[in-house]
Amino acid sequence: MGRVLDLEGARAVAEKARAGGRRVVLANGCFDLLHVGHVRYLEHARALGDLLIVGVNGDDAVRRLKGPGRPLMPAVERAEMLAARGVSIAEQLKQLFKKVGREFWPVRENLHLSDEQKANAIRKVAVDASTLLGRKVASVDRTDGAKFVFDDGSWMLLRLSGTEPLLRLYVEAESPKASAKLVKEATAWVLSR
Repeated sequence: MGRVLDLEGARAVAEKARAGGRRVVLANGCFDLLHVGHVRYLEHARALGDLLIVGVNGDDAVRRLKGPGRPLMPAVERAEMLAARGVSIAEQLKQLFKKVGREFWPVRENLHLSDEQKANAIRKVAVDASTLLGRKVASVDRTDGAKFVFDDGSWMLLRLSGTEPLLRLYVEAESPKASAKLVKEATAWVLSR
């Protein structure tokens, strides 16, 4: 079970852990719409050391990153949600998959592109296609970037970062292997002429 601490409290806990020879890992994020990608991110971060400290972006930072109407919950509530787990993140994930009836394995890749590659990628995602990457496209959503949903339930989303000079690629498929394959194919498609 975690605790909500201010910066000085987290610093003291980290210093004490380090003095005891423990490896401290820091993870950070908005955590405004807590989803399975966050769960996997935190589980992976936790596995890297002996103590995981999670930084929660403040309300002003979330507003700047996510836009008007955000955050949906104040920082103190987001921090409390993350700290209040009674079971491991892996167990929460297992329960979630059981509840929704299938597994989802999201991946995010940051693609550092030249200006020419970025312009080419923007042209590519503007086209409506019935097939893409050898998959039938079930729907396209351009609310925030370009999200292509495939008929097997997998999807990919391409969007320019609002905070960094890169293109973010998000994918989700039914297994880690399928997600990795989709990332590889989508990256090759973005980088091809």
